[in-house]
Amino acid sequence: MRMDLIFVLLLALSSCVNARIFYFIPEHKNWTEAQTYCRLHRTDLATADDQMDYDELLKAIPKDFTDYVWFGLYRTDGTAPWVWSDQSKSVFRSWGIGQPNNSGGAQFCVGASTTGPWNDLECTYQLASVCYTVKKRTIVRLEVKSGHQLNDPAKTEILQQVNSYKNMYSILKAY
Repeated sequence: MRMDLIFVLLLALSSCVNARIFYFIPEHKNWTEAQTYCRLHRTDLATADDQMDYDELLKAIPKDFTDYVWFGLYRTDGTAPWVWSDQSKSVFRSWGIGQPNNSGGAQFCVGASTTGPWNDLECTYQLASVCYTVKKRTIVRLEVKSGHQLNDPAKTEILQQVNSYKNMYSILKAY
């Protein structure tokens, strides 16, 4: 019976999922100032690992805003790879037609259009920006085998403890 209990406990798997929350910052700043602001008040300039992330980023921008906004993609010179502000690799791309073009040889930062496409721009341009923070969520999966007797008092107690932890987490999460 003790082995069954351990088995049930082992099947209660928990994992953390990081979800980005995006924030539109209307004050116009150059890219470096925007990065500094985001790092001071949030986590960093926004990043997007895939189209879903990018769609969420765009939702943070007011519908009536018509200019480009800074987000976290940049490079150190015209031949360097594009990286995120946090130095992580950038694989996802959503360039506008003919972009990036490094016009004038000094377009090392990326602006996002409210209609979606990216454009490489000079980092000195004064634009609004999008920052992000990370919200952690815990997902618990409990697998119950049909051959196990759930009316066993020890197993019932474990299930009640899992439920109380879930309720406690919900209360803490609200803060």
